Amino acid sequence: CMLSPDVVETLGPSLNRLENALNNDSAPVGLRKWGYLSLALAANRNGEAEKALRLLDKAGQSEGYAQNRSIQALALLIEAMAERERGQAEQASQVLAEASSLVEEHLSKLAANELRGGWHDWLIAEILRREAAQLIAGQATTPTSRSNATPKPNTE
Repeated sequence: CMLSPDVVETLGPSLNRLENALNNDSAPVGLRKWGYLSLALAANRNGEAEKALRLLDKAGQSEGYAQNRSIQALALLIEAMAERERGQAEQASQVLAEASSLVEEHLSKLAANELRGGWHDWLIAEILRREAAQLIAGQATTPTSRSNATPKPNTE
C-alpha cells in the first residue's frame, strides 16, 4: 500500500502494530528487516527523514539483510528519498545511483523474462526508483509539501 505516497495516514493502526511488534521483539526474526524497511518508507512518506534513516539502520542490522540484495536495493531507494527530503541533493543522487546499480545487477529483469519468484521485489524497486529519480530531479513534490499545500478555491 505504501507504494503510493498518499496512503500513510490510513495505515496508522497497522504501522503502529508493526512498530510495536518490532520494538518488543515479537516480530519473526526473518521478517524484521522487511518490517523496518516498511516503517522507514512510512516515516519518509510522513516527512520524517531522520526517523526513516534510523529505521533503515535497524533494517541493515537485521538477520539476513547482508545476504539479501533485493532488500538492500529497496533500502537504498528509501535512503535516497530521505536524503532528498533532508535537502542533501548530492548524497541523494549518489545513493540513487548505487541503488539503481543493485537493481540492475541483482534483481530479476522484466525485459529478459527473468522475473521468476522475485517479480514483486523488482516491481517495488522499479516503482520506488522512478519516484526517487523524479523527486531528486525536482519533478515531483514530497508528501509533506503536498499535504501542506494551500487548496485552490473552487471557482465552479
